[in-house]
Amino acid sequence: SVVAKQPVAPNTKAVQPAAPSKSGYVFCGWYRETNCVNEWNFNNAVTGNITLYAKWQLDEITITYKCEGVGCNPDFGVKQVQVRGSQ
Repeated sequence: SVVAKQPVAPNTKAVQPAAPSKSGYVFCGWYRETNCVNEWNFNNAVTGNITLYAKWQLDEITITYKCEGVGCNPDFGVKQVQVRGSQ
C-alpha cells in the first residue's frame, strides 16, 4: 500500500502512519536507513527533512515437493515444508 508524505513543522513530532501492507510480507516498522538498522521513534521531534523506510519480513510460505517421472522413487510421495521469514 502507499503511504503519503507528511508535512511536519520543524521541531515537532511526525504522526505514525497506519502500517502499510505488502502481499506475502509482514510490516516490521519504520527505519531511518534503507538497510533498516535504526528504528524511528515517533516520540522524537523532526528537525529537518527525513525519509523513513519500511522494514518487511517474509511471511510464511509452503513449499510442496512432488516426485513424478522417470527415476522418481514412488515411495517419496508428496512432502510439504513450511518456511517462515526472519528479520
